[in-house]
Amino acid sequence: MTPTMLDSIEEYVQLRQRYWETKDSEEFKDDLRALKASLPKDETWGAYLEGRILFEERCFEAALAHFDRVLAIADKQRIPLELVLWSLYNKAVTLKELDRTADAQRVFAEIIEMFEDEKGSEFLYYVNRARLSCATRRIAAGEVSAGMNLCEAILHEALSSVDERQFPLAVAAAIKKLGALTDAGADKEADDFLEQVLPSIAREADRTYLSIWLRLYRARKALSGGDLESVQQDYLQIRSDFAGMCTPEHREIARLIAYGMGNAGYVMYQQGEYTDSIMACDDAFSILDIAGKTGEEPVAEPFAWHVAYVKFAALDKIGDDVEEMLALCDASLRRPRDIHFSEEEVLKQHLTWARLAIEKCDLDLALRSCEAISLMGIGENFHGPLFLTQVNSYVLLARACMHANANRIRETADVFGDLIQYLRSRHVMDWSLLRHALARKAFYLYALGERDEARAVYQELIRLWSDDEDTAQEHEEKRSLQNYFCKKYEAMARD
Repeated sequence: MTPTMLDSIEEYVQLRQRYWETKDSEEFKDDLRALKASLPKDETWGAYLEGRILFEERCFEAALAHFDRVLAIADKQRIPLELVLWSLYNKAVTLKELDRTADAQRVFAEIIEMFEDEKGSEFLYYVNRARLSCATRRIAAGEVSAGMNLCEAILHEALSSVDERQFPLAVAAAIKKLGALTDAGADKEADDFLEQVLPSIAREADRTYLSIWLRLYRARKALSGGDLESVQQDYLQIRSDFAGMCTPEHREIARLIAYGMGNAGYVMYQQGEYTDSIMACDDAFSILDIAGKTGEEPVAEPFAWHVAYVKFAALDKIGDDVEEMLALCDASLRRPRDIHFSEEEVLKQHLTWARLAIEKCDLDLALRSCEAISLMGIGENFHGPLFLTQVNSYVLLARACMHANANRIRETADVFGDLIQYLRSRHVMDWSLLRHALARKAFYLYALGERDEARAVYQELIRLWSDDEDTAQEHEEKRSLQNYFCKKYEAMARD
């Protein structure tokens, strides 16, 4: 058993994924057959391979069972140590995907205990990955000293290794320790540690990355102190100091600089400098586009979601460029979101985009934004029943608008009927949406010539209006809706 054989398994798993995902899968078929024929056929290998395939297909419970099966075999008979290592590591990662974090950490700790004294780069690499995961967890749990000790162990091993896979782990461990020291207010200790570790970092780009990261992290921490002007200048100074590194050759450094400019845009927004905020966000976008070039298309950048979020808010304040706001909505739906955004912030932003798109009749965008929300698995306990009602209602509303735009009148009326039925089933009502749905259903039934049914829905709407005690906002919504449909309803009522 060698790492080369394990690499062949990974190559097979990834090629298999591409085979199923690509439209022109024939180009992979021969390579896939040849690669599979070269893999071992015994039970242990089969269980590990099946676990990796299932993991890539996001069948995590099933994948976990296969990794456990390999480990159960290892308890009864001798199998290659590398296979035990990879099975344990994949088990830990699978447990993390299942949100069983404590169980995952126990497995990472087991990897460290079992393999930290083993010789060989493969063992050291995965032991350090396990250490990094444990360090992250320890620091987050307040066990800062233990977490930093793990970071030191990673640095001790990684900085003396010739295995290039260790270089990013060394940088990540240094960042963890710098962050922990900064969070503890130990800025001098952080500076001393950085000065001590930088000469041992092999690549100049990594040394620059660490220096910029610490400056950015301190600026972000200072935001909570309220000195926005000083923080803004820090971000702009970083942009100026490292302007020459916004290139594809320095991709990771450029991403950090873009991160700083996106945060500068946020600070400007907070200070009411909306035009400057938009310019800073545009600068961040341009850096990300340059840094992400790997060919014709830029790489998807999760942080771009954050930049779009800030720019959208600034455009909304100025209120004179709806088309650009819609373009931002569209672009953001195509990007992975930044991990620093809470799920609730993302959901509310998507809902805002959906409403804007519906108002401006960009119905395809409205539908995609609403469906992006529905795919996030909204939970009533977390977000509240009214928010859940609004989200699901807007999904239906967007679908109704799509049908209407295609002149599918029957389907439009049916979906508005579904929306009304859904709203009535909710114990927390969004009255504004219900009024809108009733009004639209009445209109489309009338357009279909079903005038008795349309009149009954219209009368229900009138009763709802007369029974409801309105706030000023609700009264304005009623007035606007009445004006919009007034002539159509008058014709319907006279008929």
